[in-house]
Amino acid sequence: MFALNSCTKKHSDKTVTAHATQRYLLYGAPWDGCAAPQFKPLVNKAADVGFNAIRIVVNWRQHQNQAGECNFAALDEALDHVVKTKGLKAVVLIWLTRPPEPIQKGNDTVLLEKDLQRDSAGQLSSMFSFNSDHAVERAADFVERVVAHCHARYPEEILCYITPFSQFAETEYWCQGEWGYEELSQQAYQAWLAARYGTIGELNRAWKSTYASFDQIQPSRKGNAPGLDWYRFRHAALKRVIHRVAAAVQKGHPEARHALQFGSTFDRLVDTRCTACFPDLCARSHVVWVDDAAPYNHCFSMDYMRSSLPGKWICNEIDGPSRGSDEEYYRQAKESFEHGASMISVANWPDLNALEKRAVLFRSIARDFLASPVPAKKPVATITIRASEARRGTEVFQRRYNELSSNGTNWVRVLLDDDVSAPHD
Repeated sequence: MFALNSCTKKHSDKTVTAHATQRYLLYGAPWDGCAAPQFKPLVNKAADVGFNAIRIVVNWRQHQNQAGECNFAALDEALDHVVKTKGLKAVVLIWLTRPPEPIQKGNDTVLLEKDLQRDSAGQLSSMFSFNSDHAVERAADFVERVVAHCHARYPEEILCYITPFSQFAETEYWCQGEWGYEELSQQAYQAWLAARYGTIGELNRAWKSTYASFDQIQPSRKGNAPGLDWYRFRHAALKRVIHRVAAAVQKGHPEARHALQFGSTFDRLVDTRCTACFPDLCARSHVVWVDDAAPYNHCFSMDYMRSSLPGKWICNEIDGPSRGSDEEYYRQAKESFEHGASMISVANWPDLNALEKRAVLFRSIARDFLASPVPAKKPVATITIRASEARRGTEVFQRRYNELSSNGTNWVRVLLDDDVSAPHD
């Protein structure tokens, strides 16, 4: 498998080495995709205020019609403008959602209604089911097509391909509500339990329950043993899909980098997202993002990711002009870059005025950090976090981290002891 620091291809050696040390400030172009009329003006303004990379959104529903045919004309125009006209690097975000209403009405047959996720109340989602082989393969096929098309045109200029599943464009279960309760997942969960326990009697002993058969069991987060098994199952399903899509990126082009984007790896929503055991999810990917809120402990976040994901790029995201002040966002960029981030992305800045109002902020970040390489420092101490504890939040560990790191002045090795997923996948 392709690795960031490997030397397997003649022209990739220089590219991979350079990218592994270079810092980037990435502007996230509009969510409605590269065909948006404001795409070029926003890219031009981003370049003017200091950004050296642009995220291009490829919406699955826009670029592949119900017959399975792909049209990449708008994508080509966007890439040409970013790379040729502006001389910037690109990140391609392949957003793997499809709205349920056209599918329900028979107007979109790329996926079927049974291929979509449902929440615990039965509500339908635009996320595909991680336990639908049909949906997973359709998504992987589209990813492979996009990567093959783009990387044939710009093999040196595309930094990576992000493949998010959720409505928030993150590679996880959507954190708003509880998802993964559709029939295909319930059936797969019952089969997973049967394989894990062997007999219903063994499950009843472990769960202290009285089920007569596995097909009576419904998913639930309630109860220590049932809730933990439901988490383990959902983690395993998410992991299989992430690894399948990462393989599709590599099949599209063997030197293309696969990127993951998580809402967080350490806040209290990791249990809903299923990202507490993030190193296990990231094994076949090259770049890992987190969308940390402005007030978060970014020194801790970057040390946690860097320590648990050796050899991978780590990135953090600044979110929206109304979410934080210039001072907060500068601190986020500073702490992230100084603790090993390769890239800071800026998302949800949808208009020219919003960019212009923060021009001083972005120019300051670009001036102060982009010319320096990604640092390498020796950690002064080590903290180990158990995944079973991380599912409930990391406040206790962060307090210890702040003491050992002198409030982020020094690097600390923060490792995850995965006592949840590893023995059970």
